[in-house]
Amino acid sequence: MANVSDVIPMRTLVDEVTAREFGSDWTTDNRTTVYTTFYQQHISVLEDADVLSAPDGPSGTLYPEGNAEPLAELITFIGTITD
Repeated sequence: MANVSDVIPMRTLVDEVTAREFGSDWTTDNRTTVYTTFYQQHISVLEDADVLSAPDGPSGTLYPEGNAEPLAELITFIGTITD
């Protein structure tokens, strides 16, 4: 979300995460797993943490919020110290 300038459709975000998790040969089942997890678990948590907002519901358009950039920086930092 930190790299999103304005909005991103949930479908696009799910496709990007699926490709990162499963590579370019991802399957429909892989995508369904990512979508379901985002829809049922992550979107509400990320909204509560002010990382994104989903005014059209969790399957609609997602908007980055104030904590998107700090969260991205934290994740990057954690990646550098765990490598």
